[in-house]
Amino acid sequence: MIAPAAPPCAEYERLRALAEAAKDAGRLAEALGHYSAALLAARAHGDLELVDRALCAEAALAIELGEVEAPVPGLREIVLRNGNAETCALALAMSASFLRR
Repeated sequence: MIAPAAPPCAEYERLRALAEAAKDAGRLAEALGHYSAALLAARAHGDLELVDRALCAEAALAIELGEVEAPVPGLREIVLRNGNAETCALALAMSASFLRR
C-alpha cells in the first residue's frame, strides 16, 4: 500500500519560490539563503521528500557557487534512502555536476 502524500508545506513553497526568483535574477548568494531556509522549513514540517528536494536545490546552488565538497555526502544519502525516482535523479545530477568540476 502506498503511503498518502504529506500535506503541502506553505512556508517551504514560499521560500523555494523566493529562492527561484533570486536565482533567476542572478542573486545566487541570496537564493542559497532562501534554499537553506526552505530546508529548515521542510525539516520542521517533517516531510522527508521535501527535505531531500531542498537538499538537492541547496547542493545545486552551492556547487554553482564553487562550494563543491560540502553537498556531496548528503546527495549520496538521498540516492540510498529515497524511493522517489525524480528526487533520486536530482541528487544524481547534482553529484555528476560535482564530479565534472
